[in-house]
Amino acid sequence: MAENDSEHLISHNHPLADNLNIPERESRERIGTLIICGQGPVQDSATKVNLGKLEKAMPGSISAHEANTWMRLNARAAGELGREGDVGLIIASGKDTGGSYSKGGEHFIPTEAELMQEIIENVYGQKAPQSEEKFSQAEIELDREAKNTLFNIINAANIIDSKKEVNPNDPNLNNVWLLGSHFHMIRLKILASLFGLDPKKVLSAEDVLMNASKIKQQELDNKGITSSFQEAFRRLIQVRLSGAPIDEAGKNYFERKMARAEALLDRAIDQYLSDQGVPQAGWEQQRKSIKEKLFIEEQKDAQARMRGERRWARGLAMEPDYTLPYSVNLRSDDRLLGFLLKFDSKTLEKYGIQKEELEAIAPENKTDAVKSIRAKIDPDKWSSEVVKKEWEDEEYPPEVKARLLSIGISEEDIEYLSKAEVSKLG
Repeated sequence: MAENDSEHLISHNHPLADNLNIPERESRERIGTLIICGQGPVQDSATKVNLGKLEKAMPGSISAHEANTWMRLNARAAGELGREGDVGLIIASGKDTGGSYSKGGEHFIPTEAELMQEIIENVYGQKAPQSEEKFSQAEIELDREAKNTLFNIINAANIIDSKKEVNPNDPNLNNVWLLGSHFHMIRLKILASLFGLDPKKVLSAEDVLMNASKIKQQELDNKGITSSFQEAFRRLIQVRLSGAPIDEAGKNYFERKMARAEALLDRAIDQYLSDQGVPQAGWEQQRKSIKEKLFIEEQKDAQARMRGERRWARGLAMEPDYTLPYSVNLRSDDRLLGFLLKFDSKTLEKYGIQKEELEAIAPENKTDAVKSIRAKIDPDKWSSEVVKKEWEDEEYPPEVKARLLSIGISEEDIEYLSKAEVSKLG
């Protein structure tokens, strides 16, 4: 969906939050703070790549200044919730993506956070098409520094904790929800639990938008209006999650779209090679190499994504080297202590930390005690190597399941994750 779509999915008087089982709170908003986790790399269409930056791109991929489909859906879901008045504060989190562009003589390196804000404002805010239902209730705060999902949560938690110091009675800060891509739900639940947020307060962007679409369709049906947009939208979501068209019409649409993208990409690459002075005889080989780097995250099917999620979720739950070193970036002593206490004594001893000492810290000496603990944690010891190896077995062994259960992940989620299956919507 483009940012300038004129047809909003739902209207202000239809409570989307009710459909998503988000309970009423004492505050005016059902969701006080909504953390949107960035979803890179920023590349919606391979034809929008700046081919001149090819050699500077991230390994195996290229980014330009376009939000990819997954990130776009995250932003639209936040906008749908915000337009109903269900959100008081949005924290859009995501660092730069490797892409850059020039405009008016200035050079820009956009962040995922900024691109999500732009989408929300273009569709629901002051930049939106004329509408009586503009998005205006929520404040949007940007975290431009989150370089991965760990920092999406850490940095957002720091923003929340800083705001609490200034205004401890701010009702928005007592009801915090996370929003991300559907296949990231279990990852976000694990991180929420580890970093002191509620793993039950995690929303799937696709789930939000599917519900929004159903509400809009019902509204149109009540008015006797026929709309193909809502059905097409739901089909798009299902294709995104399954990685395959759900019927012949969807298959034909998908193949036409891919054929058009291929043709446009070939033309863009040929122009690039010509501008670089590459002899035409060598174009075919170079075109193939460039295409392999251009067709990236957008083209992964759901099973490929979930196989990756199985690996990363296992690392988040089981490998302290992937989470503990970065925990020192939490500014709140209480949040850091809560995080450390999620690990057993043997794990903490590896970092020179005694669990008994953590449990015995008294309020009057907490500041000095935590300062000493922080000095033992080296963020440079963080390692992604511990989660790069895919598990051979389809299902998780008992120790992994027990760990996931201990941090609030449901049996159902564990089953989907261990089998690398995408969980059902709603």
